[in-house]
Amino acid sequence: MKKTLYLYIWKEILPIFFIGLMTFTIILLMDKIFKLIELIINKGGNVANILMLLLYISPSFLAFTIPTSVLLGILLTLGRLSGDSEVTAFKASGISLYQLYRPIAIFSISAYLVTSFIVFYGLPWGNRGFISMLTLIAQSKPDVDVKERVFNDSFKGLVVICGQGSRPRKKVGRHFNL
Repeated sequence: MKKTLYLYIWKEILPIFFIGLMTFTIILLMDKIFKLIELIINKGGNVANILMLLLYISPSFLAFTIPTSVLLGILLTLGRLSGDSEVTAFKASGISLYQLYRPIAIFSISAYLVTSFIVFYGLPWGNRGFISMLTLIAQSKPDVDVKERVFNDSFKGLVVICGQGSRPRKKVGRHFNL
């Protein structure tokens, strides 16, 4: 009986969890996708490199979207069970609320363990891979379009401005005035 109950509740939670996971991840990726498309156009990155970049930044989003999706799945499932009076039917058949919450607790703890693994191991792996892939893309096309009288911040931590007839000046902080 317990196995059937656990499978029933998990079958109710899992579709909502995966729909929420995909939706929240896509919403968070929207901002990054535009920047990656700009990288393809301006720096000449290919689709394989962009897919690798998306793979490398996915742990940073999954650390937020997995717990949010678990919450969404559990709340909508319990709301549906309550709305359809299935909780009352479970109580009438001798199943306590504590027995109903065991599969939810198991699902929540497993999601916690997956999220912890992503935070402790996936994020550092993704950050290292993302930086190395960006370096590889930047080295493949090193020419930079420097326009006159426009702040150029193509390089991280460095802002360059070129003026007509200007000569190199001393470094002020992290900015050069050319």
